[in-house]
Amino acid sequence: QARRQPGSAFKPFAYGAALEAGFPPDATLYDYPVEFRDADTGKLWRPRNYGGYRGPVSLSESFARSLNNATIRLVDEVGVERVIDWHVEHAPPAEVLCHRCHGDEHPSLNFDP
Repeated sequence: QARRQPGSAFKPFAYGAALEAGFPPDATLYDYPVEFRDADTGKLWRPRNYGGYRGPVSLSESFARSLNNATIRLVDEVGVERVIDWHVEHAPPAEVLCHRCHGDEHPSLNFDP
């Protein structure tokens, strides 16, 4: 059983969609700071990596290190709709997933086959 934050649990789908779209494992991704502004609230979101930024990295390294900002940039290149479609096609059946919020600051996903 593996506990992951929802964003990290979704990363395999982003990388799967990228590979299916033709991105090679050695494609260069850019792990630099990025920020987004919520159009409704004006609030800024600045995702970070555990351990800082790594600059240019391969798709394989980004996936292996679970780099947030490189993954966000990859999703932007691949297209959110393509990633969602890949998720719908390849996600485990709903009965396999058990979503729990443990009172932590961030909810986690538990995969209980």
